[in-house]
Amino acid sequence: MLGIKELINRYRHNRGFGVQSPYAFHIVTSVLKEKHPYYAYSAIRDIARKCGGNASHCRRLFRIANYARPDSIMMIAPDSTAAYAMSAARCRAQTIIDGTEQCSKALNLLRKQGCVVVGDDDVYTLPNDASWMLYVGDTGDYAAAVDRAIKQINDRSVVVVEKIHSTREKEMWWQQIKQNPAVVVTFDLYSMGIMFFDSKYKKQHYTLKM
Repeated sequence: MLGIKELINRYRHNRGFGVQSPYAFHIVTSVLKEKHPYYAYSAIRDIARKCGGNASHCRRLFRIANYARPDSIMMIAPDSTAAYAMSAARCRAQTIIDGTEQCSKALNLLRKQGCVVVGDDDVYTLPNDASWMLYVGDTGDYAAAVDRAIKQINDRSVVVVEKIHSTREKEMWWQQIKQNPAVVVTFDLYSMGIMFFDSKYKKQHYTLKM
């Protein structure tokens, strides 16, 4: 049974209290836990109903992409709702999807919005001189994808990895990747891990109950 002190600490941490960095506190309260509605939420809900996917989870992905405002979004093995959610935040960005999509409607919507969607056979590289976001879905290639990305990161880069606690091996990898000198701030939401690389901030790692 949890003691009073631990319960209080978990409550404070869960609500953003105890996150000392103003940068991290802003991400927790204004991005990850933002409660205000956005224009894309109804479409995300509709696609989740028709194509599958967790609408609440994908709304969070939308907010992360909306905050990062990347010039390019690279997606490794996303589901259709996640792909739409992230691209809806930056539909003018170049969007690259690697992995077979189960719902063509989401991809058609992305194309109509001016997004660039390519498939498994297309070769791409992460841009060194522009901001980018890498999303890694439920795939066994997560380590290789992140390793390749970290070699090309810049301060405005963001990496999101799904299901970081799905296996013991992946949990161990997450603990190791946090120690990489290039990884500055991380958030463990249990359902996903998020990495930021802005070198002007102090290296910090946060675990949040979402």
